[in-house]
Amino acid sequence: MPDIVWNRDAALTRLMHNETLLNKVCALFIRTSPAQVEGIQTAVADNDFPTAQATAHTLKGASGNIGGECLMSLCAQIEQAAKAQDATQLQQLSAELSDTYQALLTALPQ
Repeated sequence: MPDIVWNRDAALTRLMHNETLLNKVCALFIRTSPAQVEGIQTAVADNDFPTAQATAHTLKGASGNIGGECLMSLCAQIEQAAKAQDATQLQQLSAELSDTYQALLTALPQ
C-alpha cells in the first residue's frame, strides 16, 4: 500500500492547479464518502460481494480523484477480494478501512 495518505500535488495537477476546485472536490468527498465506507462495511459483514465490489470501486475512484493514495489502494484490494469472493481477505481489508479513511479525512482541508 502506498505511504502517501493525501497526495495534494497529484490532486492539484488532476484539477489543473485550481485550488478552489480542489477545496470543493474535497468538501464533496467529505460529505459523500461516509455512506460509501459504511456501505462497504455492511456489504462485507453481509457477504454481499457484488455490493462490496461496486462500492469499493466507487470509493476507489473518489479517493483517487482527490489524491487519497492509501485509501485508493485499499479500495482496489477490497474490490479485487470481493470480485474473487474471498470473505476472509475482505474481512481483513475491511478492518483497515476505518483507520485508512480517517487518516485521509484528517489530512484533507476542512
